[in-house]
Amino acid sequence: MKTPLSPLRKLFAYLLFFISGFCALVYEVVWSRMLVLVMGNTTLATTTILTAFMAGLSLGGLYWGSRVDKARRSPLFLFGCLETGVAISASVVSLIIRAIVPLEAWISHLSGSGSPLQVMTRFFLCFCVLIVPTFLMGGTLAVIGRHVISREGLFTKNTAILYGVNTAGSFAGAFLAGFFLIKLLGHSGSLLLAAALNLAVGIFAVWAGALEKKQDIPGKASLKTARGVGRKEKRPVGRIVTLVLIALGISGFCAIAYQIIWTRLLILTIDNSVYSFTIILMGFLAGIALGSFMLAGCYRFVKSPILLFAVVEVGIGVSAFCFPFMIHTNPNVPDQVYLKFLISSLPLGILVPTVLMGIAFPVGARIYQQFKGDIGRSIGVVYAVNTAGCVLGGLSAGFILIGSLGFRNSILLLSGLNLTIGALIGFLSIGGKPRYTFVGVFVLFFVSAYIAMPSDYFPRKYATLDPGGDLIYYKESVSTTATVFERPDKNRALYLNGIPEVDTSYLSIRTFKLMGALPGLLHEKPEDALMITFGAGIAAGTAILFADHLDCVDLASQARDIAPYFETYNNRIIQNSGISLYSDDARHFLQTSRKRYSIIISDATHPRVYDSWVLFTQEFYRIVRNRLSENGIFLQWLPFHGLTTDQYLGIVRTFSDVFEHTSIWRVGQGYTLLLATPDVLEIDWQTFQKRVTAPDIRNDLKLVGLDNPFEMLSYFAMGEGNVKKMLSGSPSVMTDNSPAHLFFPFSSTFRDQYDRWPLANYEKVKAYEESVIPFLANISEDEATRKKVEGVLRYYIQRKSRGS
Repeated sequence: MKTPLSPLRKLFAYLLFFISGFCALVYEVVWSRMLVLVMGNTTLATTTILTAFMAGLSLGGLYWGSRVDKARRSPLFLFGCLETGVAISASVVSLIIRAIVPLEAWISHLSGSGSPLQVMTRFFLCFCVLIVPTFLMGGTLAVIGRHVISREGLFTKNTAILYGVNTAGSFAGAFLAGFFLIKLLGHSGSLLLAAALNLAVGIFAVWAGALEKKQDIPGKASLKTARGVGRKEKRPVGRIVTLVLIALGISGFCAIAYQIIWTRLLILTIDNSVYSFTIILMGFLAGIALGSFMLAGCYRFVKSPILLFAVVEVGIGVSAFCFPFMIHTNPNVPDQVYLKFLISSLPLGILVPTVLMGIAFPVGARIYQQFKGDIGRSIGVVYAVNTAGCVLGGLSAGFILIGSLGFRNSILLLSGLNLTIGALIGFLSIGGKPRYTFVGVFVLFFVSAYIAMPSDYFPRKYATLDPGGDLIYYKESVSTTATVFERPDKNRALYLNGIPEVDTSYLSIRTFKLMGALPGLLHEKPEDALMITFGAGIAAGTAILFADHLDCVDLASQARDIAPYFETYNNRIIQNSGISLYSDDARHFLQTSRKRYSIIISDATHPRVYDSWVLFTQEFYRIVRNRLSENGIFLQWLPFHGLTTDQYLGIVRTFSDVFEHTSIWRVGQGYTLLLATPDVLEIDWQTFQKRVTAPDIRNDLKLVGLDNPFEMLSYFAMGEGNVKKMLSGSPSVMTDNSPAHLFFPFSSTFRDQYDRWPLANYEKVKAYEESVIPFLANISEDEATRKKVEGVLRYYIQRKSRGS
């Protein structure tokens, strides 16, 4: 029989597997972000990426788990080969991702946005890109498990420790990647670091495995010996083992689906930033690692793994159902440090179901191994089944559950699956009256669940987003939960996934109207136009007055339903035959479109929001430039709040580096508009005046006092000369590889983000502001008339400056 590993050699193996888990999570985070740039940032695209990643792991676990038991070389040696292969193949993946951009764009153009063929194509492309490294990663648990587990009686303990150590490594990978690595090293640097660590692990493991003596390398004989059953445990029957395998698949299915649904719900509590998603992922991984370690410490007291497994599955179902009750909207405390806010906002209740998930896997592996005997194959099969469940769970949650069933019914279904399989295993595995305990819990749960979570539970929860406002619209979709509130002053507000996006306050409507009108007023003869982020359709409702046709693109599929609630401000845009509305990621839409536009307007949400960061990089601006017609104009909204001065100036520099002729227009102390024109800005006064005062345009703009050309032009802040002066010595540009606009200081407070930073950005812009008069042409041939126009304009500019 194989000689048991010494504590030092076990510790060495655990360390290698910890680093392996660390690298795997870094890869997953970075590859997901890189593939989003290719496939789009819709929920369907990101779900497809995740499931393709998991599919590779599942196949790897199945294949390598069966191979390791037959291998003549040390399992540690094979583990080193797998890690080395991961390092090499992972280094190539980023190059392949860039290479498939035109292929994916061409296929998407042919198949149509959101079609089943496009979804299948995305999965196939992601799977092909990721299959080699993920296939190799999938085998590492079974292979290292074969190396560490030396005695039958220690199978549960060592499997639990390995699973916990690997998940703890993933926790560290999520933390460092989300908070530091991408910020400091960029995507490419983070991948290189992970690949270097993988290579180091591989080299050390190969070296240590090559040094192992022949008698220390387990062969088939030792596996036969391992078939013996421990004194306290009965060997499970085939029927129960089959149910346990099914339960492990269901457990994986539910785990990923829970993660997707909980993340959507937790945005109610946690801000929608890169740090928020990192904290949520860390909470999930921490619970799984903790559960595995707890089992490793208590394994000797487990007399019936099957009964424990049944109880754990029931516990997952009950606790997962209860978790949404712990999520509540919280007001931001102005002087609270952002990191403290994130940590305190994540409900500790997430640990209960995730700890149980961390227990379920090693216990299930133990039950299957008791029946089959082979260590590596048992771990591999169990891992493959669990991960295959994750694949189906990700696809179901992303494509079916939320969109078709909604949050409530999805949670009832998922928790019911956990509870049902757990109750069934418990009922069949124990005899006598105690078995009916599981039936009682099963019935009690569903009766209680139906009462505790009525059909309007989540609308009532979301209604707390806007205290004092009446919830007049609520709808869940695959990617977005949309809510519209009417406040006591009759203003309305639109929230998407719990984040306020649109309100009908005077300043907000004025900003939307200015955005929609400015490019059309300056373009010689606009034809086709594109509106990025439709929202409530307010800016689009103004833009359509200038263009022959307007394409609108938005991630939220509810856009058509939302628009009528704001028809007072959007000119009933949905009823206009001149628009086409697409539910897609704007960047992916532009990449797959062959259309050129006279005007493109980007009202993307905040640059640091996880859904919109891709719309503020150099690569995105180049895509926009390629989709503009010869005399095309591009306008982008850019806020002062939530951005440090370096981040604000970094975005402006990125914009102006791609669009040479950039001017800035400022709306109060809150927002700026970046305007790109084909040549140096020159405003034909006569044409501008006629367009502003045209009946339909004037009627639209007078709602917010923009129906005279002097008022409109008073929002001009600076031309390209002063933009370049302001940017002298500013930070480097924002790129896909290094998106610095995402990573604000997490030591900052909300007062910093929404008070001090906006003021600093406003003062920076204000210091370089200049008059719009030098940019006017064709005022009048009459000197007196020209001076009169300039005088009136100076009055409006000074009035605007005093009011700021």
